[in-house]
Amino acid sequence: MNPKNTAYLIKHFPFFQKDFKFECEDGWFNLIQDLSEKLKLLNLPDGCVTQVKQKMGGLRFYLDLSDVHTETRVMANYLIGQEEKLSFEICELCGEVVGACTKHVSK
Repeated sequence: MNPKNTAYLIKHFPFFQKDFKFECEDGWFNLIQDLSEKLKLLNLPDGCVTQVKQKMGGLRFYLDLSDVHTETRVMANYLIGQEEKLSFEICELCGEVVGACTKHVSK
C-alpha cells in the first residue's frame, strides 16, 4: 500500500502500530478503511492489529485480541470475515469490482 494510504490508516485507527506495514495493494484501501471504521466502534486496544495482507487472492486481517472480552472477539472476527469475503470481489490493484476490472484480470 502506498505511503499516503498507510499514513491515513495509522493516523485514524490506533489499533495499527505507528510503523505498521500493509502487505496488500491500494485497491483494497476502501475495504480496509470501512473495516477499520467498524472495528473502531469496538474500542480495540492500540496496536492489536498484527498483519494485513493478501493471501490466496483475498484480504487477511489478523489481530491479537487475547486481552479482549469474548463478545468483542466474536464481533471483530465476524466483521473481519465479512470484509475478507468481499475482498474476493474487489480488484486488489485498482479497487474495481472484479467483473468490471479488465486491466488486472488474469486470462
